[in-house]
Amino acid sequence: TEELGLVLRLCPRAANCLKYNLYVTTFLGFGANSAYQDHVQVLAKTARTSPAATATSPAIIEDPCYPRGMPVGVKYSGSQAEVLSVGEDPLPAEANLQLTGTGQFEACRRLVHPLLQIHGGVQSRSLGGTYQPRLPLSRSFYGLSEFWYCMEDTLGIGGHYTYKKFMEANQKFCGTSWSELKKMEAEKKFPKADKNRLRRQCFKAAWLAAVLHDAHHFPEDFDHFESISEINSAEVQWTLGALIYSLHQPPPSSRSV
Repeated sequence: TEELGLVLRLCPRAANCLKYNLYVTTFLGFGANSAYQDHVQVLAKTARTSPAATATSPAIIEDPCYPRGMPVGVKYSGSQAEVLSVGEDPLPAEANLQLTGTGQFEACRRLVHPLLQIHGGVQSRSLGGTYQPRLPLSRSFYGLSEFWYCMEDTLGIGGHYTYKKFMEANQKFCGTSWSELKKMEAEKKFPKADKNRLRRQCFKAAWLAAVLHDAHHFPEDFDHFESISEINSAEVQWTLGALIYSLHQPPPSSRSV
């Protein structure tokens, strides 16, 4: 059944087997980059109800998921939206839609919520209605890859996560004008963040907050979550890598993963 999950047995020595209760699923199509494309697609469809745009006068729609004043050029043709430029002025000639950032982080989180495809907000259902076992909230949880990049590369708060700290840091970053952020970028104020990270930080951070708290149902006051990029100086990128590394450590006789 969904509740039972899998049982993994590792026997490095015949007389010393280790038992792990393991639940595995996939959320293909719900990563930050895929969600970003879905978000742009939704806004482009919304723009269809606005006055018709021309190549020289794109339709303009406000987007809370970009820093204040950031322009984004989009080509919308048929039913497909293609992002042509982010943060560049002027827009490419073929852009017929302009998204303009308003830097409202909390509004962005509310805006992306429907993209989670949660049905009825049931605690046992996560992204896309996928089953989720009960969370053992007495244990520690770790966020890899995008969780680390989103907290550390731009904001410098990687490591121990608190909802309040994460929200405040992103509200400050996203509420900063795009012209000021470009100046800070030129002054090397974000040495760990590349061009793409700075321009999509607001959306990706809002998406991660929505995934963590709205889809996976972690309470906002949960205090045992940490973003990491290494375990004992060994780089980890995906959950499977963290699991394999964990299995090679001297463990207790039984562990849940």
